[in-house]
Amino acid sequence: VAARPEDGSAPAADTKAEFRRRTGVARTYYSFDAAGVHVVVLDPIEVLAGDRPYRGFVGPDQLAWLTSDLATLDPL
Repeated sequence: VAARPEDGSAPAADTKAEFRRRTGVARTYYSFDAAGVHVVVLDPIEVLAGDRPYRGFVGPDQLAWLTSDLATLDPL
């Protein structure tokens, strides 16, 4: 889902919601364990209006989730 479609059509009002709908994922950040390693995937893209289509940004919802996710791990 493009923030600014190249064909000139209007973008979705909420491009991340449209992405989640099309892919069936609940959110665009998650974690999983593989081979004894805890892997965290964050979504650092914030879609903007105006001249810039996006910026790198991890918002407070993700940071709260990350804090909660990491709190479940045993410290090394």
